[in-house]
Amino acid sequence: MGSSLHFSLLLATFSFCFLFILQNFDPTVSRGEISSTPFIAI
Repeated sequence: MGSSLHFSLLLATFSFCFLFILQNFDPTVSRGEISSTPFIAI
């Protein structure tokens, strides 16, 4: 349980940072489009 929770927190942090950097890199992409197409955005 502990390791699974730790992994989830790391994944959530990485995802947040990735979306934040992606938004700064391409301001034309909205947060809604990124959340609706996460795999295409990558």
